[in-house]
Amino acid sequence: MGHTEAVADTPTWIRPVAAIVLFIALGAVVLAGTAWLAVKVLPDGEATIEDDVPGLETADVSEVGPADPADFATQVDSCDVVANQVRALGRLQNLATRPQAYVIHVAVVVDDVLLPPAPGVPVATLEPGEDEAWGAVVAGLDPEDPGATAPTCEIDRVGLGDELDTSG
Repeated sequence: MGHTEAVADTPTWIRPVAAIVLFIALGAVVLAGTAWLAVKVLPDGEATIEDDVPGLETADVSEVGPADPADFATQVDSCDVVANQVRALGRLQNLATRPQAYVIHVAVVVDDVLLPPAPGVPVATLEPGEDEAWGAVVAGLDPEDPGATAPTCEIDRVGLGDELDTSG
C-alpha cells in the first residue's frame, strides 16, 4: 500500500544557490529593461534644436555691441520644455538699411524666478527687410523639480553680430 522507502533529502546548498541564480537573473532582466527604456525615451545627445525645427539654421556669429531697437523687430513664438530644457523659437527681421547679423538674448522665468542667462542666439546676416526664424535651448530645468510651472521667455536684449568666416 504505498511507498515504504525513505525519501532522500535534497542537499542543503541547493536553496541558497537557486536563490542567488534567481536574484542575478532578475537583476539582469531589470537592467536590460532599463537600458531599453533609456534608448527609447531619452533624447539623443547629438540632437540639436535645428533637428526639431525644419528650416532652422544657426550661424557662427560674434556679438560686437548693442543693436539699435529701430534696426530690428523680433518676437518669441514659443517657449516650451523638452527633456528638462527650455527651448525658445521666434523670428527676427532686419529693419536696418544695411545687411546685419544679430545675437538675441532671451530671459527665462520659471515660478517667478529668473533663470541664469544662456549664451545668445546667433542670427546670420540678414539683408534689409529680410526676416529669419531663430531658436535655441535657452535654459535647463532641474529634473528633480517636477512642480515647475510653464516657463516664460522674453527678449532681454539684442546685440549686433559679426558673422565669422568658418570656411577654412
